[in-house]
Amino acid sequence: MRLFELGARIRAAREAREMSQAALADAAGVSRVTISQLEGGWLRDLGYAKVEAIARCVGLTLAAITRPTRDPDLLAMAATTASVGFRTKLSTQELVEALMKGQAPSARRPHLRRLFEDSPAEFVRRFLVQMNRLGPPGRVRRGLARLAVELDLPSDRVNEWMNAV
Repeated sequence: MRLFELGARIRAAREAREMSQAALADAAGVSRVTISQLEGGWLRDLGYAKVEAIARCVGLTLAAITRPTRDPDLLAMAATTASVGFRTKLSTQELVEALMKGQAPSARRPHLRRLFEDSPAEFVRRFLVQMNRLGPPGRVRRGLARLAVELDLPSDRVNEWMNAV
């Protein structure tokens, strides 16, 4: 599980307990900014002890388990697809940040344009649906709308994807 996926689960558990980010931060011994960045998918790294403390405070436990079946990692597939033909690769973290923030790093605009223009519409739709589960409600939709304008993506394809998220 990636850190941003864990952040989404922590946010859901915190909200189910009607707990504020500040209250969780106090209980776990971390800053509110750390909680906000974890839940928003912006943290690149956070030590195990801190993650475990945060999870425990919202009633979650961390466990290493073997999953019998696994959904395809569409995020990794999308980052790889976007990188075909480029010397530099688009990382999964860069892709998540671009989609969640709705802003493409200037050096990665061609990568993102390749992903959205050259990939089959069904693949992009499934990727966006999977990403939509990871962030706060509406974030992927807003990010995609901003990226579509910034990258000048075809409106007919963007509208089709918007209906999926």
